[in-house]
Amino acid sequence: MLQRRRFQCLAAAVLLTVLQMPADASAETTIESVQIGLDEMAKPGIWTRVRVKFSSTSSVNCRIELESPDPDGNAVTYPGPQIQLESGSPRAVDVFFKPGRLETTVTTRAVRVDDDVVLATLKRSSVTSSSSAESPFRVVRNSTPAWIVVGQLPGSPGLAANPDRDAISKLRNSGIHLTELASPDDLPIQSRTMSAWRAIVFSGQFDIPVAQSDALKTWVLDGGNLILAIGTHSDELLASPLADWALAGRNIIPGSISDLSGLEMLVTSFADQQGGSIPLEDRRIPFFNPRRGVTIEQTDGEIRASGLDGAVLTRHAFGFGRITLFGVDLNEAPLARWRGLDSFLTSVADLRLKVASDGARSARISHTGITELATQLQNGMEHFESVGERSTLSILGLTLLYLLLIGPLDWLLVHRVLKRPGLTWCTFPLAVLLSGFLAGASARGSNGADLRVNTLEVVDIDTASGYGRQSVWTSIYSPSNRRARVSMSPGQQLGAAEPAWLSWSGIPESYFGGMYRASGIEFGRPAYRLTSGRVGYDGIDGLPIPIWSDRVLLTESQFQPPPELFTSQLQRGGSRRLTPDSSFTHNLPVAIQDWLLIDKSHIYYHRFQGGSLLQDASLPPGEKWTPTNEFVGVQALRAFLTGSQFRESRTQASRSGTDYMTTQLDWDSSNTDLVTIVRMLTLHEKSGGTEYTGLTNSILPQLELSDCLQLDRVILLGRIELPCSDLRIDGESVKADRQSTLIRVLLPVKGGEIGDLPEFE
Repeated sequence: MLQRRRFQCLAAAVLLTVLQMPADASAETTIESVQIGLDEMAKPGIWTRVRVKFSSTSSVNCRIELESPDPDGNAVTYPGPQIQLESGSPRAVDVFFKPGRLETTVTTRAVRVDDDVVLATLKRSSVTSSSSAESPFRVVRNSTPAWIVVGQLPGSPGLAANPDRDAISKLRNSGIHLTELASPDDLPIQSRTMSAWRAIVFSGQFDIPVAQSDALKTWVLDGGNLILAIGTHSDELLASPLADWALAGRNIIPGSISDLSGLEMLVTSFADQQGGSIPLEDRRIPFFNPRRGVTIEQTDGEIRASGLDGAVLTRHAFGFGRITLFGVDLNEAPLARWRGLDSFLTSVADLRLKVASDGARSARISHTGITELATQLQNGMEHFESVGERSTLSILGLTLLYLLLIGPLDWLLVHRVLKRPGLTWCTFPLAVLLSGFLAGASARGSNGADLRVNTLEVVDIDTASGYGRQSVWTSIYSPSNRRARVSMSPGQQLGAAEPAWLSWSGIPESYFGGMYRASGIEFGRPAYRLTSGRVGYDGIDGLPIPIWSDRVLLTESQFQPPPELFTSQLQRGGSRRLTPDSSFTHNLPVAIQDWLLIDKSHIYYHRFQGGSLLQDASLPPGEKWTPTNEFVGVQALRAFLTGSQFRESRTQASRSGTDYMTTQLDWDSSNTDLVTIVRMLTLHEKSGGTEYTGLTNSILPQLELSDCLQLDRVILLGRIELPCSDLRIDGESVKADRQSTLIRVLLPVKGGEIGDLPEFE
């Protein structure tokens, strides 16, 4: 009887609880689909859009959260915006995250805002093999070229093409990841969605909405490569929002095109640069009768191909990116029948598929294990002068000494010296405790007891378009195990800044801590979450920092510099150098230290006459710079970057008794000087690229500005004593122990029509 009464009371309590539950608790929320990237592709360390579609059987106020591990295996939560979900009305919301590994997992949760109750969950895992059918999305290496094609190319669905002239299949077989969009409407309205793609090709479709045009404009300003195949669609382009900024006043003249030999020469040149060859029948365009198209009147930039009718392929700078205008249709005759179309497009997109040989690379990187400039940059961020660093050999030596102390030495002490083996029960734990105490005291003495911060800010300004961007690397070193609350706010010193995007920074390597290493079973990894700002993520809650270690964070933001910051009148003469009357002036709040002015083939720098500092190596605000100043030196660009020296060498074998040789300094991949590393990132291709450094640059291509030099731009590179961001840890503003702010400015230059002569280094 007593048990029956207990059961009745329990049932009544459960019924009462159910009756008192809120109405929306019984609602069924369903995550219908999760689309990662534009076409289920992502790259590690790159912001990736996730479009989540979900619905509910009743009204509920909720938000979407993504959870994915960082390179260290810690689960990171990326919160999305709050959504009022109505009954029977499915919604779609976009949330951004960064994949931490090639093999990663994305968990999508619908969370009720009122009490953080999880309403629905969907988990997806990536695969690295393109042939796998188990998962619909992939995370590919950063070195994988990725294009977006808007419209159709030979081989696209709906276009009949001969297999030998299927450009789509040929491009994919060469290792390029192609994303085909049928219409410009399918382009995203957030520029960051396209961060993983480096080239976008418009093939005859220009009816783009304003929102997509604005996002595409920002993407190009930030370093994207936009290719517009105009052909017979000039009227459509002129009526499009693209014409307001992509043409930038350039005239496109419809007419008859009768000569395309310049395109054939471009393909041949590209094949020679890649060390390969293209059959003669593939180079020739099957061109018999004139075709309708456009010629382009180019006042700046570069004419890449021209014929009897005028320029049919031009390229000009736009911000830190470039825009290529092409006067012929790609999906119609004669190019639709051209077997070399894939090689032509690869050349236009400036893909550098050729890499250094394994022998050339291994000679430089075997002792460091570094394969990327981004890894060297992160190593420089993790270098703290006040924190002791020990080599791997020293650590192995101390470990061997410890093993000797608790093993053979302890045995000799109790057996040979004391002749009391039973004392090992006392000497062994004493040796362990003493070793631990000495190791801890040594670590505390060399590692320090204070919080340390390194900050590197790279500020980029393009004066022609009035676009600015800022990349901030922050390394936080902790002397103890802690969970930190970190926030970063971009400063307003150089112009109105937009909200920042803050997250972890990873390295594209295959060893421990790298984003390319295989994922394994990891337990006990602490989780943390990003805090959502008005746009992007402006903070991190609960960032785990183990004792005597550091975490590197990356913050990205954009700003609009005032036009009066820089004024320039730069003119390039026939000698490929700046004319004597060239000048520029800056109005920054502080002077530019250690400045360099980089032209297409020459570099201008402060020259210390007589080996002594006769004048401060800085450019104060308001002071006019001219190349004729007595303290301005000039040198060949590549020779400056590589430390090349051309000297006379007298030999017995030479008939004249005189021989000449060129020597250069090898790139030191273990160097931790941040200014030197950023300088190489800026001009990596001009230095010789991978052939010289032995390293690649696949994850930070936006820092490479070599191509801008070919498009009537010069680069002003220097250092300023002006922190342009505010770092807060646990609510308190923190001043960095080592703070470097580098500024890179693109200045327009006129003239130099014969600038395409070969460079003699």
